[in-house]
Amino acid sequence: MASTAGEGTKKAASVTSEPPTAAEGASAAGDGAQISKTPGISSSVKAPVDGNGATGKAHATEEPLSCEKFAKWHAHLLQQEHRAELRDRARLQGHPSNQLTGLFVGQRRVTVHGVHEWVLKSPHRLDAKFPKVRERVNVWVGHGWSTAVVRHKDAFEVTLIMDQGASLVMHQHVDLHRFYDDSTYRWMCAALNQLSLLTSGPAGGLQAALFASPATPPEPPVTQLPPQLLDDKGKLKCFNPKLDPSQREAVEFALRQQRLAIVHGPAGTGKTTTAVEVVLQHVQRGQRVLACAPSNSAVDNLLQKLGNAGLENMIRLGHPARIEEDVLDFWIDKWVRYLQDDWDGRLAGDWKRQPGEIELKRKVIEEAQVVLCTLAIANAKGPLNLTEKGGMFDLLVIDEASQALEAECWLAIPRAKKLLLFGDPKQLSPVVKTRSGEKEGLSISLMERQMNLHGAAATRQLEVQYRMHGLIQGWSAERHYGGLLQPDPSVARHRLCELEGVSDTADTGSILLLIDTAGCQLTESPPDETRSRSNVGEADLVAAHAAALAAAGLQQTDMAVVTPYNAQTAVVRTALQRRQLPNVEVNTVGGFQGREKEAVLLSLVRSNKRRDIGFIGKSDLVNVAVTRARRQLCIICDSNTASAGVELASLLQHMREKGEVRSARAYEAQLSPEALKMFRKGL
Repeated sequence: MASTAGEGTKKAASVTSEPPTAAEGASAAGDGAQISKTPGISSSVKAPVDGNGATGKAHATEEPLSCEKFAKWHAHLLQQEHRAELRDRARLQGHPSNQLTGLFVGQRRVTVHGVHEWVLKSPHRLDAKFPKVRERVNVWVGHGWSTAVVRHKDAFEVTLIMDQGASLVMHQHVDLHRFYDDSTYRWMCAALNQLSLLTSGPAGGLQAALFASPATPPEPPVTQLPPQLLDDKGKLKCFNPKLDPSQREAVEFALRQQRLAIVHGPAGTGKTTTAVEVVLQHVQRGQRVLACAPSNSAVDNLLQKLGNAGLENMIRLGHPARIEEDVLDFWIDKWVRYLQDDWDGRLAGDWKRQPGEIELKRKVIEEAQVVLCTLAIANAKGPLNLTEKGGMFDLLVIDEASQALEAECWLAIPRAKKLLLFGDPKQLSPVVKTRSGEKEGLSISLMERQMNLHGAAATRQLEVQYRMHGLIQGWSAERHYGGLLQPDPSVARHRLCELEGVSDTADTGSILLLIDTAGCQLTESPPDETRSRSNVGEADLVAAHAAALAAAGLQQTDMAVVTPYNAQTAVVRTALQRRQLPNVEVNTVGGFQGREKEAVLLSLVRSNKRRDIGFIGKSDLVNVAVTRARRQLCIICDSNTASAGVELASLLQHMREKGEVRSARAYEAQLSPEALKMFRKGL
């Protein structure tokens, strides 16, 4: 398993040096596999399965797996995933999609943060998917190989940050090739091998809690919070006075728990806002916090919100190309340079000699109140291992925990006395390639396993969402959250035409819009070399509706097109370019998780006589796709094909009952020649 994709793509089981976020999610067994999560790793639960292969709420039926059995079984499944990745590498060896040639070094620049960037230029437009931003690549310069990480990419340029201070030569010709990295896979296997040895000290208590060890009874919540956290009336004094009751309850619950707390945050409920409050409260108690997530974007989002809340004594670990520029002031190397530049003023009194870079990094880590990094960076060989003191924390917070493989979480867990998990198991789970890995429970996250194991004793759910119109959230709330999720009054009835400059038209007026291609012969393409699919007709319909929204005054940056298939993103971008809509964001469902836009256009792609929907009927994927929209959700699909899945059939029924339905025939004049040819065959 390797780092073969950028931030928007999560390859099999995310075993990369810094795991990117989830994306397409088709299993190696084929898009059509609808596999339930049956007890394997999580043998303490058996989950009822609906007709579409989606698991329902699990309940305890057996004794929990022991730590030893879990580690052995999980390592076995990881090994199978790795072998599947190696097979994929061999299949794509030398394929043009794995390289970008004919570039030359056009510019070298140093950023305000002291980072050296190399701008590679191309004489031709760069339409290739490879490389993606934040992806590590092999760099061939004619006489040898180096490695780098992609910082930026646009139509004619790729900007790199070279690894280990390597440099390029101006005007030199450069080729980029796919880089494969097995390091995180090895770290995860090593962590699993050590799991059963975590029997003493703070980490031992946490391990016992996470496996419900009968030898270590669960520690009850504390009855009295420290006085520095309370107001004059003895109630918790929140840094953020705007927290809603369910958020406040979750914060106080997390503070009272001694080993484990889980905050289940459905889409738009302010999960990260709640996490920020919990971190600030622990810092107020004089405790050190390690904050992690499986992706760099999630780590940076948490860092940005902590900074906005006024926290200053925190550092960010990781490669500068994978850290958002607006939070690079917290990058550990920036802190080290700051201390080196001000040696006389800040360190001369404490040191007899000027310390080296390693010593300064050790000092910065030890003195930071909060350290932020991806789960992969928290590994036993990473920068946190520079010092024993700097590597241990009072609290470990894992944001987006439901997206991480459990083995990833165990890279960081041994560093903490207490664990707090934020996420939503009803959204995208860890992606696995193999049928056996999915069937035997490798995609069951640590968060989901703990919710099944401990239930309400360790979990609180956030209940108010601040994103979606009530009609958009209605299906998800009933289908996935037992009707407990409610819209805040500020968003419950908001519409596109209430945005500045947006007219109230037939296209902006709909909250829910279904554009149905059933019977129009706008069929999907065969799978490409990466087993991904596209649908030209749907892409044209997406572009037509986006153009109508833009004509009514909606800004392009307020729209997004999401689709389960990576291949469809390229086809949609081409269709949008033809209509002069280059700034409409296009992404996979997984790549857009955690994001939102005022209007979201969902292209489901699948349209075939067999009514084969592949993986797009997975409940977590559908839930994520639907809950990205704030004021309008437009679904473009073949309802005859899509309704073959129980989850999608339920969603489409909701769209028909609560929204507007249009036939794709109404858009015949706006189809491209290729799509029009297919369309007329169906008449």
